[in-house]
Amino acid sequence: MPFIQLNNQFPGIEGLLLNKPATGKAICGFVQQALRGKSSLSTAEREMIAAYTSYLNHCEYCQNIHTEIASALLKDNGDAMSCMIGNIGEASLSSKMKSLLQLAAKVQQGGMNVTEQDINNARIHGANDSDIHDAVMVAAMFCFINRYVDGLRTDRFVDKEDYQQPAKQLARFGYHYPNFIAKFFMKKMLKKLNVIKAIASQE
Repeated sequence: MPFIQLNNQFPGIEGLLLNKPATGKAICGFVQQALRGKSSLSTAEREMIAAYTSYLNHCEYCQNIHTEIASALLKDNGDAMSCMIGNIGEASLSSKMKSLLQLAAKVQQGGMNVTEQDINNARIHGANDSDIHDAVMVAAMFCFINRYVDGLRTDRFVDKEDYQQPAKQLARFGYHYPNFIAKFFMKKMLKKLNVIKAIASQE
């Protein structure tokens, strides 16, 4: 259960976005621009940074949803993401992408942990200033989002498979407010969550 009373029952950040529409619209606009706007990094690469940062922050909801979004965009049945989360060095990624993920990990620790050596390492492996800027921005943004979601203990989906369908919707349509995730799917998930909560309350 969330720490605070929300005006809806949606899980994850969706409940928070709909609870306060003014901030919800602003956050969705920022996320849409950061992950879908013009960038020298592909949409899939930015989603990978979002998922990896969320993994490092132990934010289960954001890690799972953005892992599934990246996998939907890559169309590789999740192979790249499963390797990346487990071991960046073994993942079938470009050396540039690996260096940007390493940079994101430094951002996740704290902005002042990023060194000139980290930036130069990214440049050596082919990253330009735009790549570096967007990698740092996405990592920093997801530190905020992860803490927003977990700091209020919003509900999560029940099973990992439950992230796959909304991820496909987000991969296709982006993060425009208020259709953050297709309503028909969210209603289906709410029924499942409510049944589980009812069972738990009787135990």
